[in-house]
Amino acid sequence: MFLKKYKPKTPSLRFKKDIYKMSPFIKKNNLFYMKYKSKSGKSKYGTSILRTRSHNRFNKYISINLNRSTTTNLALITSLNYINKSSCFIGLIKYSDNSLSYIKLSNGLFIGNFTKTIDRPINFSFNFKNILGCFMILNLAPKYCVFSNIISINDKNSKYAKSAGTYLSIIKKIKEHNIFILKLPTGKKKYFSGFSKATIGRNSNFLNKFIVIGKAGINRWKGFKPVVRGVAMNPVDHPHGGRTKTNQPEMSPWGWITKKNK
Repeated sequence: MFLKKYKPKTPSLRFKKDIYKMSPFIKKNNLFYMKYKSKSGKSKYGTSILRTRSHNRFNKYISINLNRSTTTNLALITSLNYINKSSCFIGLIKYSDNSLSYIKLSNGLFIGNFTKTIDRPINFSFNFKNILGCFMILNLAPKYCVFSNIISINDKNSKYAKSAGTYLSIIKKIKEHNIFILKLPTGKKKYFSGFSKATIGRNSNFLNKFIVIGKAGINRWKGFKPVVRGVAMNPVDHPHGGRTKTNQPEMSPWGWITKKNK
């Protein structure tokens, strides 16, 4: 996977950069594809709730198995895929008991690699490719290890290090209380229990931050409408409009104070 540049045949392709998806290796499995109804920023009564949302063309999503603790069998990556809802690459894996599921891939994994859920302590004396992308508990991890998609005890899904190229690193381990201090992608430090689960390795598609969409129409396909500044409106349309904004607090189009408690 690499960054692809386009020839400027049209104005929208002049600055466009995208990830080359390697379409010959992508094979879809329709068992995991689901459709959802796009509400286009409206309620069930048809009234608009979000004025910056519109119809989403990409109305399919794939069910991804983030919590792989149920099966400890060896799994083989059979195909790659990419969906617009997730910035990471996902892979279809086949377990030794012939069950299938989609997972988020770690950086460095490709078709033909093996993954599994580890239930015993490991160290880096083994080949690193054998443990890359494996699912495990923090207690079994070596000292200098990098994680992604961590799931705490009280949660069912991951909340930290989910996007492309992000990771968590171990700073300190407190053995008496079974607590790990991890460094988040934002730079903050947070406490996690030793029974938290995570995936070994950094998230794939780390070149995602260099993507240039090229034209505003692509964001419209994803369901985002352009946002007009309130200062640029008339007084009828917004409290900030008509060159009347001096020292009054920030307001919404309906006159609610928005930044009072921030």
